Amino acid sequence: MERSHLDIIAEIFTLAMKRRHKTRIMYGCNLSHNQLKLYLKLLLRVELLVTFVDEKYKTKFFKTTTKGAEFIDTYLKLKLLLS
Repeated sequence: MERSHLDIIAEIFTLAMKRRHKTRIMYGCNLSHNQLKLYLKLLLRVELLVTFVDEKYKTKFFKTTTKGAEFIDTYLKLKLLLS
């Protein structure tokens, strides 16, 4: 069964609840680099994800925002209602 866009977005948010590198998200969601770029661009634009640079490690991380966490909660409730 194929995953919907919402399923993929929920997976991204779940992984990014703790800060994650782009590569971890890509492998965790089983996405190609190009697919991931499109999803990240969308989610950053609508402020469901944020990026930050860890000064200690000098690397870029992604983290789910409060708005993104609310999306996950609502999405899971909806899936329960529909199943």
